[in-house]
Amino acid sequence: MSQINSNQKIRLYLKVYPFTEKNIEIKIFNSDRFGREVKDPGISVACISDGFLVYKTIDALDSFKYKNELEETYDEAFRALHE
Repeated sequence: MSQINSNQKIRLYLKVYPFTEKNIEIKIFNSDRFGREVKDPGISVACISDGFLVYKTIDALDSFKYKNELEETYDEAFRALHE
């Protein structure tokens, strides 16, 4: 975050300053090599929004249901990666 906030060229385009993890929203939908949705235990959806990361797995028996939904804060995920 500090690299973004300290960059004067980027700062001109920031809607909210200072930039934090709460300003990020990304959603990723995974598929297998055939283009089908990934079933549990694979992560089918991963997203970050408002400083929270959410991982979802689709039930192998009912593709209209999520089997698991795990949530952690950005700080928790960051610490886990660096420990």
